[in-house]
Amino acid sequence: TTATSITARVQCIHLPGPGDYQLNGSGKSTGTAPLNSGDNVSLGWELRINGSETCTGTPDLTGGKVLATTSTWNRPSNSSHIIVTPAQWTRDTSIAVYLLVDEGPGSGGINGLPLISDGTSKVGWFDDVTLTLNNDVIFKNGFDGP
Repeated sequence: TTATSITARVQCIHLPGPGDYQLNGSGKSTGTAPLNSGDNVSLGWELRINGSETCTGTPDLTGGKVLATTSTWNRPSNSSHIIVTPAQWTRDTSIAVYLLVDEGPGSGGINGLPLISDGTSKVGWFDDVTLTLNNDVIFKNGFDGP
């Protein structure tokens, strides 16, 4: 394959309401020198206004967040913000979150292509992936409040 990114996992999240969703996580990566040094681990996301609980259809907005480019665990200080306005949100709004291992700089292989098929050219770890709602308005007046 000539792909420079592998999706390790994907999770579809049905959004409970509009707001500022913040995506972050911890990660580390490694490579086998000299062919492969500095693979990146990233979180990719796709917002679908009418994606339902299965995140189907063309994404309305996409983005990503690099977590780490070295073999040391890292959690970025800033989250990736995914803004869903009240005018955009529907009962079928969803976000698909992807765990990605990307070919980093210095990658080699045959004719400069990444060595994916042997299972050793891309290595990444993920932990503590969070999607939080900043200024949660669902219970802003308390559970029983009007």
